[in-house]
Amino acid sequence: MSEVLRSPSAARNRIDLDDPYCVQHWARNFRITELDLTIAVQQAGPLVQDVALLLRQPVPGSAEQQRETGLGAF
Repeated sequence: MSEVLRSPSAARNRIDLDDPYCVQHWARNFRITELDLTIAVQQAGPLVQDVALLLRQPVPGSAEQQRETGLGAF
């Protein structure tokens, strides 16, 4: 059995363009199209932080994003 196991932390920190679910997930979180995400990953690399910097957006799910959207305040 040669099954590839993914590290949960790797899935949160990297964008895998070969995984349609991953592309859909990150495009939705960055609020951009899947094509725009693909272009951003090709330019910045697969790390979520690098893509966020290129897009000039906070990392989705980060404390900074929650402050900007008001999701973290009660």
